[in-house]
Amino acid sequence: MILSPQFKIYIIEKDKWFRRLLKYHLNLNPDFDIVVYNSFRDLSKNSTIKLDLLVLGLTEFNSRNIETLKKINKEYPKTPIIAIGNKNNLEARNELIELGVVELLLKGETTKEQLWESVLNIKQKSKNKELEAVSFNSKKNLIIGKSKAIKDTFNLIDKAATSLINVSISGETGTGKELVARNIHDKSSRCSSNFVAINLSSLPKDLTESELFGHEKGAFTGAASKKVGKFELANGGTLFLDEIAEVPMSTQSKLLRALEEREISRIGSNSIIELDIRVITATHKNLYEEVEKGNFREDLYYRLIGLNIELPPLQNRIEDILLLANFFIEKYCLKNRTEHITLSNEALKKLKSHNYPGNIRELKSIIELACVICEDNTICTRHINFIKKTNVKRKFEINKTLKEHTLDIIKQYLVQYRNNVVETSKALGIGKSTIYKMIKAGELDI
Repeated sequence: MILSPQFKIYIIEKDKWFRRLLKYHLNLNPDFDIVVYNSFRDLSKNSTIKLDLLVLGLTEFNSRNIETLKKINKEYPKTPIIAIGNKNNLEARNELIELGVVELLLKGETTKEQLWESVLNIKQKSKNKELEAVSFNSKKNLIIGKSKAIKDTFNLIDKAATSLINVSISGETGTGKELVARNIHDKSSRCSSNFVAINLSSLPKDLTESELFGHEKGAFTGAASKKVGKFELANGGTLFLDEIAEVPMSTQSKLLRALEEREISRIGSNSIIELDIRVITATHKNLYEEVEKGNFREDLYYRLIGLNIELPPLQNRIEDILLLANFFIEKYCLKNRTEHITLSNEALKKLKSHNYPGNIRELKSIIELACVICEDNTICTRHINFIKKTNVKRKFEINKTLKEHTLDIIKQYLVQYRNNVVETSKALGIGKSTIYKMIKAGELDI
């Protein structure tokens, strides 16, 4: 469901130009009713008017603003508040939450776009009272669901956010491992520092060490300039190592040392860089099975495992499908500036009957396609199209070479994943660079 015409947004902002900018941008959606005020005193004169959302400009967090927030909570006790401030406000985030602020945006060039998405997320939550989501400063990282399985995940996210323990996230492809990692970071004391993510399965094996730890100019052939590694970029914040099982054995010993000693050196340098960093890892594989196979160091496994969060597949969250589908519909409508789109009961039944091997990512793709092809702004069963699995376990032709068989398999997976190279590489367990090289050489055509 998309935002209703009755959704009223009041903006309190002293800066006249910025106030007009926010109103102009939100007014691009005819379903928003925007009213602007210079101060809360002006708003309080109309306190009998229905108020769905309040956007409050905070140039600083002082006693006057505290009193203003207290008055707002008294007159509009159930109204969510979005505060727009600066980096200094981040230090007072706990106090702001206690005073009714559900989200804090930083004032800047992208504020209007951030506000647009925040309004959508807050309206989605207001329509689903039972929905629990990590939301503070997580406008792009909203986790949606009310099933027991996802509520258990929320509980573990909270525990992880208030602890310094390393976190490992496991689960099938498309279950939202990076989303969970970002929420842990956003709710932790490191939220004002960098969150740096890297997918290790996408890296050529010989470049993994350089990407993680950096290198100096001339450290090896092709090192034309100094490179800052992901560990250094994330220093003071959180480093998310996705698909950790793909780290080459030759790099695992250096990774272990970095975690134990809390220091690194760039390749080609003797200088020590001390680390203050939290590491979160993820994989769709059984990491201990990789240890038993000899593909992963046992000492590194125990260093990384920490608190394990195993994400449930979507087929175990059937009661969340309606919430997720409506969320994706709203996102599509807002992004494409389209009219309201409705999901029929028959279409919902069809969605719930599927087992979703691609999990939430697959559902999102199905919904977006349905929004494109539906008629009369209603998604019916004929608009719900599931990706048909291609049977690659077929009888091979004995006159083909190993490379030709390999190309055949990759081609079928590319068809299955609609020419998405990243998803194909994950499904096959190969680097995406391998597929791109085949495309560049003309061996694959997409």
